[in-house]
Amino acid sequence: MGADEGFFKNSFKQTVKANEVKVFGSDKVKMERAEERAWTYTKRAHMHAAGVGPIGLVLLAALPFLGISTRMQSLTALGYGVGAFFYPMGWLIAGYRIPVLGTTGAAKSSIAWMAEPAAGLLLLSTAITFGLFIRWGIQGSTKG
Repeated sequence: MGADEGFFKNSFKQTVKANEVKVFGSDKVKMERAEERAWTYTKRAHMHAAGVGPIGLVLLAALPFLGISTRMQSLTALGYGVGAFFYPMGWLIAGYRIPVLGTTGAAKSSIAWMAEPAAGLLLLSTAITFGLFIRWGIQGSTKG
């Protein structure tokens, strides 16, 4: 992203310009706001992806040591992986939809079907892993 920020910004500017009358009613303030928000959402996608990746590696690397079946390990890892892919992707898609739909609300609503379950998978798999850590800590400390 940092290597060619202009690519993204120019793409948003062109899309907003193409929708100037139909979506924005030739309102320059709304058009500039849409370009700014599209870029913000693109950066947000990047930051979320950069966060959930390393966190997932640490959490999921611990699963084999937490005393659960390989099937449960696989399901937890799959849930985290699917969530970690689709949640940041939702922000990226929303960013590209802002210049087409005109508002952040419309853009977020258009990807809610994907982003909300993805966030749920991330939270659920993280909660399961933390719960297992707590169980491991309690059982480990009482074993003597």
